[in-house]
Amino acid sequence: MKKFIKIIGWILSGLCLFSSCGIQIGTEKNVIYSEEKCYQRDMNFRTIITTDGECDDQNSLIHAFLYADQLNIKGIIYTSSILHWGGDEKHAPYRDYGTHWIEEYIDHYAKVYDNLKRHSSKFPTADYLKSITKVGNYSYKNDVRFSTEGSNLIAEEILREDDSKLYLLAWGGCNTIARALMSIEEEHQNDTDWIQYKSKLSQKIVISMISLQDSLYTEYISKNWKDISVIVNQAQFGKYGFNWKGGKYDDTLKAAWQKKYVLHKDNPLLSLYHSYLDGVEYPGEQASAQFGLDINDSDPNDGKIKNSMGTFEQYDFLSEGDSPSFLMLIDNGLEGIDVDKVGSWGGYYVTDAENGAKRIDYTQKYRGNFIPDISRDFAERIRWTEGQGSLHTPSLMVKEGKYVRVKKEDIVTLTAIGTDLDGDELFYDWEFDDTASEYERDDFDDVSPILKVNDNVAIITFRKNTKAGDVYHYYAKVADDEILGSVKYVDVKIEIIE
Repeated sequence: MKKFIKIIGWILSGLCLFSSCGIQIGTEKNVIYSEEKCYQRDMNFRTIITTDGECDDQNSLIHAFLYADQLNIKGIIYTSSILHWGGDEKHAPYRDYGTHWIEEYIDHYAKVYDNLKRHSSKFPTADYLKSITKVGNYSYKNDVRFSTEGSNLIAEEILREDDSKLYLLAWGGCNTIARALMSIEEEHQNDTDWIQYKSKLSQKIVISMISLQDSLYTEYISKNWKDISVIVNQAQFGKYGFNWKGGKYDDTLKAAWQKKYVLHKDNPLLSLYHSYLDGVEYPGEQASAQFGLDINDSDPNDGKIKNSMGTFEQYDFLSEGDSPSFLMLIDNGLEGIDVDKVGSWGGYYVTDAENGAKRIDYTQKYRGNFIPDISRDFAERIRWTEGQGSLHTPSLMVKEGKYVRVKKEDIVTLTAIGTDLDGDELFYDWEFDDTASEYERDDFDDVSPILKVNDNVAIITFRKNTKAGDVYHYYAKVADDEILGSVKYVDVKIEIIE
C-alpha cells in the first residue's frame, strides 16, 4: 500500500509543479474541496545574527549552522545586552563571553562542512562565515555612541540594492542594529527624497527579537523607523529555553534522547553543544549561570542541578532560547511567518494593532507541540554532519487541497501524499491545531472535531454543536524516518458552512 501511495505521490507531485497542490474534484456528500496553489516559503531573504554570546546563544548558533543552506547568512555580530557586555574605559566587563568564540565555532563547522555539502551546495564555507563575523556595539548595554564594524555591516546590507527581505536577528540587545539605522539616518536625512528612501528601506527589514534585551528598540527604533516589521518573542523560554522542564512535549529534551541523538562528543561541531551538568565552565560567566557545573546546589552529589527554572538531570537539554528567531524561516511547509495565528517553528504570531509588530502570546499561542519535530529534524541534520542520513527532504501534498468547506455534521476524509527522491519509507501523522482554529469554545461540551488517523489518511467527524463560520486547522505531516528524519507539513483549513 505504501509503495502504491508513493507512486501516486510522484505523479501528483509532478502535476503540482505545473498547476496546484489540490485536485479539483467538485463536491461529494456536501463536502466541497477547493483547488489552492502550493504554499512555498519565500526563500529569497537574507539574515544577520547579532548575539550577546550567552551559552544558549552558542547552542542556537550550532543549530543555525546546520540550516545555513536555507538562511543566507550575511553577518554574525557580537553585540551587548542588558545582561552581557565586554566593558570599556568606564565599565568593567559583565558576564562577558569574549569576541573569539564565534570564530572557534566556525572552525569546528569547517570540520563537518564537506559532509553537509553532500546534502546541499548552499551551505556556506567556513572562510565565508569568518569573513562576515564582526564585533558590533559590544562595550556596554545600550551603547550606540560609535559606529562599529558590526553596525557598518548591517548598514551596508540594508543599503544594498537588493529588495529581498533582510531578517535582523537580535539574540541580545538591539543596540548594534539601532546604531546601523542611526548611521543611515545621519548620512541621508537631509536628502530631498529621504522620506521615500527611508520607507523603501524599511519595507525590506524585519527585526526578530528574542525578548527586549536592551532599551534601543523602545527608545529609538520604534519611534524613528515605524515602518520596519518587528517580531517580538517574549517568553518562548517556557518551551525551548532554560525553563522547559515539565511540558507535555519535552521527551526529546530529556537526557536519554539528547545523549543518543545530539550530544555526540566525537562530532567536531556537536562536541561544543552545551547541556546541563556537562562539565563545561563558561569563562566570564557568574556562578549562578554555570549550568555545566554542580555548584550553588544544596546537594551537589545527587547528579542533578536545581535552579529557579527547575530540577535538571545531567545531559538534559540546556536551552536554545534564541533559535525561534530563525526556526520560523525554515522551509518546512508551515505558514506562520506569512499568516497570522497559524503556527511555525517560531511560534504563533499575531499582529499588534497598535504598532504593526508581530508578537507571541506564549501562554496561549506558543505550544510545545512542534518541539519533537524540531528535535528530530535537528537530529537528522546532525546525522548529515556525520556522513549519514537521507540526501533529500520529502515533499508533501494533500490530495483534497488546502481549503475545504463542509456542512455541519459531515465527515471529511483527507489524504496526505508524500514523495521522497531517496525512495525512503515515509511516515505520516495528522494533528488538530486547536491554537490556529477559530471556533466558539464551550467549558462543558467538547466541540472540537473527532480525528481518526490511519497512516496517511485523516477522517474528521464534526460534532452536532459545530457552528457555521467555524474554521478548523489540521496539519498533515510526513518524515522519512520513524524516529528522526526531515519533517514536512501541509496546513489544511476546514470551514463550516450552512
